[in-house]
Order: sequence, then C-alpha cells, then structure tokens
Amino acid sequence: MGLDYDYQTYLEYYDNILAGYPPAVEVGYKLITIFFEQIGIGFLGVLYTYAFIALYAKFKFFQRLESYRSVREGLFFGVVYFLVFFPVWELTQIRNAAAIAVVALAILEDRKINSVFYFLLAVLLHNVSFLIVAFWLVQRFFGSLKYPIVIGVALVIFLGLEYAPYYQRYAADVYKEDFKPFSLKNLFIVFTFIYIQFCRQPLPKSLAYYSMALLSFYLAMGKMPAAAIRVADISLFFALLALSLAHLRFSWLYKLLTIFALGYVFTNISYLGENPLINLDAISWAG
Repeated sequence: MGLDYDYQTYLEYYDNILAGYPPAVEVGYKLITIFFEQIGIGFLGVLYTYAFIALYAKFKFFQRLESYRSVREGLFFGVVYFLVFFPVWELTQIRNAAAIAVVALAILEDRKINSVFYFLLAVLLHNVSFLIVAFWLVQRFFGSLKYPIVIGVALVIFLGLEYAPYYQRYAADVYKEDFKPFSLKNLFIVFTFIYIQFCRQPLPKSLAYYSMALLSFYLAMGKMPAAAIRVADISLFFALLALSLAHLRFSWLYKLLTIFALGYVFTNISYLGENPLINLDAISWAG
C-alpha cells in the first residue's frame, strides 16, 4: 500500500462491496471480492488473482505460437514489457493488465467459440475489453472495410464525446491529465504500424490493426484525456506485441532501438521523474 494510488482505490472497492454499497466496477471484481472474503483470504487474494491471470495469460500467448517458435520474440517482448508496461499495469492498473492479456489470447484463437470464451472472461476483468471485442467483430466480419469503419466510428465518438457515459468523470476540466497527440509513444505506434505492413506474416499485421484502431479512438477522445491515455497505452501494447512477432529486414535493429528509447522514457516516467508513477519509498525491504 502506498506504491501507487490505485491500490487504495481497489481496497475501497473491496470494502464497499462487502458493505453492500458496490461501486461502478466490473462484475468480475465483485465476484472475486466476495469469493476471497468467504474463504477467509481477503483483499490479498484479489490482488493475487489479477496478477496471476495477467502474467500467466501472456506466458500462454507465447507458448501457443507454433509458427513463431523462437526465444528472441519472447525475450524482446519480455524485456520491453518489463520496462514499459510492468510499472503501469502489473504494479498499478491490475484489472487492465489481466484483461488485455486475456484479450490477446482471444485474438490468437482460430475457433470463434474459444475467442468468445476469452472475451467474456476479459470483459469480467475490465470494461475496456468491450472496445477490443468491437474491433475483433469488425475485423472478423468486415475484412477489408475494417479501417474505414473504425475511422468512421472514431469520428462519431469525437463529435459526440460529451454524451458518453463516463464523460463527466473523465472530462479534462475534472480529471487533470495531458492530451499529447504528437507524443513519442504515438509516433512510435504509427511508424511501427507502417513498418509491419511490409511483414508477410498475418498475425503481426492483425495485431497492428488493433494498435492503430485504438490509437484512432485515443485521438477522438481528447476531451477525456484521463480515459484516452489508457486507450493509448493499450495501443502501444499491441504495437509492441506485433513488433515482437515481425520478421523483417533490420527488425533486430528496430527492436533494439525500441528497447533503449522506450525503456529510457518509461523508466523516467515510472520511477525517476519529478512526479514518478511508482513511489519506491513505499517498499520496505526485509532486514
């Protein structure tokens, strides 16, 4: 407790659910809370469940890649994930971390019934999964029209964002957060998307589609920067996942530069900046 503000929020959710005043949180969180309270483990069991799902699902993703059997793919993704996403997800936004890991498994599945199962689980873990489900449906049933459809919907969201359900909670004048459409992160996502279009493998291109679709929604959500930044983070996740599986000329150099550039930027954001995301002083080491 004290490592990040989110843990205090999760504990408040936990206490309010048990008190009979459930907050506006996913059904999955409520069910997990009640289960671990009943068996006497408590809040620690909730944290453990999300951590286990998040890490195990990512491990299973790479284990099941038959056509990409190489230590290099998993090693690159593991290193860059640890530098970029481990602080913001595994150490803070644990619901998001678990949901996106399960979503990646859903996208990997060829059988629709298996994909639907994983998507249902992801929706229980975090509401943002609904957005990925929508992109998956567009890709599956509209094929070559997927990009025009996504851009069209993003334009509609941009024009009608003030009527969105969570607008009052995340509006720029209520929830202070910077909106930076031309950030290093967004430029990296765009360049990586273009780079992967030269790849012959279908899976990296499919994952890059989710990255670009999410980025278009981020750009449409400028009036809700606190919510938009989370969408941009997921976009970056899919960009890195796609890049890790891409086999292209000089891809090793692109990946190496990615580790150094994003690793440096996000290490400063997470631990070393003026207002770091992670409060390392909250960690007490055993003597």
